[in-house]
Amino acid sequence: IKFSKGWAKPLFTFEEVETLLDQAAEVVARIRSKLDQEDTSIKFRMIDGSAREYFWRLSDHPTTFPDKFIRETVHATLSDGNGYVEGLTEEKVDSYLEQILKHNLSK
Repeated sequence: IKFSKGWAKPLFTFEEVETLLDQAAEVVARIRSKLDQEDTSIKFRMIDGSAREYFWRLSDHPTTFPDKFIRETVHATLSDGNGYVEGLTEEKVDSYLEQILKHNLSK
């Protein structure tokens, strides 16, 4: 409401961070795919996790520290109000991030 009423201005536009969001989404998709391979049961996922709340808390423009933004977006997406989802931990997410980003850099 505050943006539509003109009471506040977002820190960034979608267009400014679209590439970074695409990269974070690819990492999340790969992690979820790995989790699905390990556990084939039906899951009800909140697609964006706590990412919206993370975006509201940002104090620096995402393009200032793009790697940090991607990592923190992945962590936020894979967590909710109770912490990490599907048995993940901060360490597990970091490990997946390292593996996926290293693989992407070697392409």
